[in-house]
This record gives sequence, structure tokens and C-alpha cells, in this order.
Amino acid sequence: MEISEPPGRRAIISLLRRGMVRYNRDMRKHIVVALAFSLLAFECGNSTFSPAAGSTNKRALFYMSPLGNDSANATAADPVRTLNRIQEIVSAESPGRDITIRIISNLGVYYDQTCTWTFINGDHRINFEAYPDSAYATFQLAAASDSPLFTLQASSNAHTHLHFKRLYILRYTAGAIAFIGDRLNLGDGWNGKNVIENCVFDSIGNLSNPSALLAYGVLDFVNTRLDTVRHCTFIDCANAPGELAPNGVYLAHHSSENVIEGNTFLRFTGNCVRFRDASNDNRVYGNYFQESGAWLALITSWYCFDLVRGCPIFECPVQGNLVYDNTTCNCLRFYLDIMPRYPAFPPPVPCVDTRERVTVSGTIEDCPPSSRR
Repeated sequence: MEISEPPGRRAIISLLRRGMVRYNRDMRKHIVVALAFSLLAFECGNSTFSPAAGSTNKRALFYMSPLGNDSANATAADPVRTLNRIQEIVSAESPGRDITIRIISNLGVYYDQTCTWTFINGDHRINFEAYPDSAYATFQLAAASDSPLFTLQASSNAHTHLHFKRLYILRYTAGAIAFIGDRLNLGDGWNGKNVIENCVFDSIGNLSNPSALLAYGVLDFVNTRLDTVRHCTFIDCANAPGELAPNGVYLAHHSSENVIEGNTFLRFTGNCVRFRDASNDNRVYGNYFQESGAWLALITSWYCFDLVRGCPIFECPVQGNLVYDNTTCNCLRFYLDIMPRYPAFPPPVPCVDTRERVTVSGTIEDCPPSSRR
């Protein structure tokens, strides 16, 4: 079963799958970064797989394939099919070292998977990587789902070290990846130090299936910190007409000190980045926005301030977020603070609202010739 791609998007998706469409701000032009390594070079040159000093003898590699079998044990010769089975295996083995889940990328598409991930590997990294990395590992939602592809549920007050690389996530109606800490335990209920890089999020939202739950965020962060989203592409993400538009990266409920760097947003209807409820000191820089942000603005900040009208808990304004050196093309408003400062919308008493919420600098408008109006 092949992925159906509208004709107008085949060229850019082809480029995305062969490499990565990125915007080089210094050269002021689009470039395609080729990322084609041989399997031998991948095996020999990737330091991820070198045992650290003092590490256990437990295995570090786990395999999944669209043709795999969940009764298998995730070896190279006998891969499993689902992320849920991967989690069962690594939880049982408790590796105690950096591990890599090799997601075989050249044998087809992973259909209709959702996974709620709770396994934490101590202070060790868990890599989810396309293998071989000359192609993206593609996950597609063909049916309706009220869940993202991947949800980290972790409120252990510890770094969780999940690292996603070269995944192509297509048509998930409720979002792609979520890092969820404890919204009500803001001091101790966080997770963090996760990385999403060189991934593609295509047609996320319920536009194609209005009866499904809408996507609030393509990447949905709740009480998570020190995460990085870099060199990813968000393309044609939208919810059904009349619904709220999706946010690209939704930093909510004390999601602080995160970095959104070098990403590309193409025809993204909603807010590409939204800050909410004391999500402070985040940095958004070096991104490229084209024909995006039609709903309110490219970047927004907000907090729910009125318990009478449905806010489940008190929320606070954001502070100290820096948005700089980004490039736009054929976009409307760049930044909007949805909740102006006191006295129009006074924050609840426990909140601090003394610093600038979002500081924007260095934005330029620069379109490739083919996109100029």
C-alpha cells in the first residue's frame, strides 16, 4: 500500500525523503542537504553504538520493521513490527546503557501505530532512528486515532533522553509527538533533554477526517524542559474548517528552556510556535516560515486566566522567551501576545509578570524567486 501524495507536493516530498529541505539564512537560498551514507559507514562510524566505560554487556540495538512480527525479540534477524512491542522488550531487559531502536526505513510504511511510552533508561539515551538513514522511516495514519503517534508520559523529575531522528510522520489527526509531564506538579513533575531532529510532519491535523479529535499541537510539550527541535519540516498541517488551527510546537505548562532551531514551516495554517502558561526562557531561532501562520500569527503567547470560564487551574503569563534571526516568506503577522498585560488581563496573584514575555529580533522577509508575490 503506497502513500497517496497530492501532485502539487510530490516534488518537495521527494526532496524531503532524499535529504532535507532547509533554509540557509546566510546564503539566502534553499539548499538540499544530502544525507546518504552506506550501511557499512553507518555501522562503523556511528559512535552511538560504542559501549561506554563501565557499561553492561546487555545489547544496545533493537530492530523494528513494517514486515516484522511482534512475537519476535527485536533482533536484526527477527525484528518486531510496533513501538509498543519495542517498549515491552526494552523494559524487560532494562539495558542500563545508551540504546538505539533501528526503525527499518526501506521496507515500506508503518501504518496506524500509536504508542504511550513510559520506560525511562536511567540517565542513558534512547535513540529512535531510521535505518538505513538514507531514507526516512515513515509512519502513516490510515484510520482515525485520538492519540499522536508517540506520547512520552513521564513526570519523574528527571531527564528522559529520548532522541528521534529521520522519521516521516504523515496524516496523524491528533498530533505527531507529545512529551507530557505532570501539569499539576510543576516543581517536580517534569521530563526533559529530549531531541527531535531531521523529521518531517506532513498533513498533521483532522482536516482529512473532521470526525476525529483535532490536533492542538503537532509537537505537544507539557512541563518538559531542555528539549530541542531542530532541522525538522512541518508541511500542510491543518484542522478541519471551523476548528482551532494546530500549533506546530506547543510549549505549554512550564515547558521552559527549550530550543526550536533551524526548522521549516510550509503552508502551516496555525501558530508555528505557541508559548503558554509560564513556559519561559525558550529560544526560537534560525527557522524559515513560508505561507504560514494565517490563524493569528506565526508565533503567539497565551495563558488561560479565568477559572469562571473554564480554565481548569490558574495559569501564568510566559516570560523571557527569545525569538530571533528567523526568515519569513509570504506570511502575515509574525508575533501576537493574545493576552495583553495588566490591567486589561491581570494575572493570578501567584504569577510573576515582570519580564518581557517574548522578545523578537532579527526577522527578515526573504522568498526564493519562485515564491515571490
